[in-house]
This record gives sequence, structure tokens and C-alpha cells, in this order.
Amino acid sequence: MIILVDFLELQAEEKGITLKSYLLTDVFVKGDATKFTRLFANLIENALQYTPKGGTVTLFMKRFDRFVIVAIVKN
Repeated sequence: MIILVDFLELQAEEKGITLKSYLLTDVFVKGDATKFTRLFANLIENALQYTPKGGTVTLFMKRFDRFVIVAIVKN
């Protein structure tokens, strides 16, 4: 996901949006990597699309027991 954020950061900069991320680096999730990448790319791109110039999109990741929670917040 960090690579995806790095890639989309360029898109955010072009739109005048700050993209912040607070991601965990030692998280492994079972599932299809391609589908997860597509899912998060769509969510982040939507946040960037609907955030006005000068706004901020922030990604948070938190671990709860065996689960990982990801939040994408725009303002």
C-alpha cells in the first residue's frame, strides 16, 4: 500500500491536495493483492477527486487483534 500511496501522491500534488499516510509497515493481510490494490486505489482516488484544492486526504491504519482497520479521511 505504501507504493500505491507514493504513486497517488503525485496525483494529489498536481491537484494541490496534501496526501498524508500513517500506515503500518509490518502488516500482512490474507487475500488477493491485486484486488486489495484496486480497492484502495479506488478509495484514495475518489477521496482525491472530491477533495477541493488546498484540502488534505489522510490514510490511517490500526491493528486490532488479528484485524487491520484502514480509514481514508478527506477534509
